[in-house]
Amino acid sequence: MLRFGLLFVRTCGICGRIEHGTTQSYHMSSSFKNSLRALHVTHLAHFKVNYFGRTFRNLYKRKSYSRPLFVGTLAGTACLTLKAILKKDTVGSNDVSKLETDNEHSEGPDQLHMSTTKVKKHRETRVLLSGLVFEIGLGLTGSLFAWKLGLPVLGKGFHISPFTLLQGALASIPLLGFVYFIEQLPFQFLKETASETQRIIAEVFLYRRSSEIGLLCMCTGIAEEIAFRSFLYSWLVSIVHLSTCQGLLLSSFLFGLFHPVSPAYVYIASLAGSYFGFLYIMTGNNVFVPAVAHAVYDYVILEISRYQMLRNKSISSHKDKID
Repeated sequence: MLRFGLLFVRTCGICGRIEHGTTQSYHMSSSFKNSLRALHVTHLAHFKVNYFGRTFRNLYKRKSYSRPLFVGTLAGTACLTLKAILKKDTVGSNDVSKLETDNEHSEGPDQLHMSTTKVKKHRETRVLLSGLVFEIGLGLTGSLFAWKLGLPVLGKGFHISPFTLLQGALASIPLLGFVYFIEQLPFQFLKETASETQRIIAEVFLYRRSSEIGLLCMCTGIAEEIAFRSFLYSWLVSIVHLSTCQGLLLSSFLFGLFHPVSPAYVYIASLAGSYFGFLYIMTGNNVFVPAVAHAVYDYVILEISRYQMLRNKSISSHKDKID
């Protein structure tokens, strides 16, 4: 449409010059020149966007090496982003430790405890808000990509009812049992993964309210299931034309890479992602069921771990008082 409009304007200009003859020049008004210039720039931008869109579509529709290259690029970008986030989190932890060391030389024990607690609470709040913003952004990004590619944003079979809510809540029980079984295995790498998870919980969720944890878990479940099931799995199966099993395995593996707490945790998260993907497929592509299961699973794990850590801390402090 823009192409024909620009051609029409140029034709009118040529006809105007011919109509007035060679002895009388044709002058366009400044507003008309500005309109023509804006139309020309819009026309160029239109073709640039179309060219980029065609290149983008051809990249993931090709049957050659471009398809795994495209998927690998997305996965690598996600991993680098997560590493940067974790590095920033570690730097923040070092800043707290440095502040504690500096305060030991300048303040008394009570003032040191109060200042350290204040800094830790401020950091917990900052990390919690950052997590909320990140998860909401992830869900919106997945929704935008799904909508742009013509995929159902919430799945083809999306519907909310008391039955699907109960179905999602009950579906978290087998996954919780599986995680409990894994934690009982006598392997050192599993113990290291559990200790690393507890360290993260202690730094972020130990003194937070249950409502705050529930809000974060709800946003996490909805956002990650939209991104990895409604968008990524549907894109791999519908547009990249992978089989159901291949799409499930690849999207679950990328879901595991999205949780780089430790190498063992990546595999555990990949298995959890496979389970959520299985729920998505078995419920007729209804993202609400795996989102509820995901949120309930995260909430129960965090609350149990937080309760155990608070109990152990109270027991150890009670023993110190007795001694």
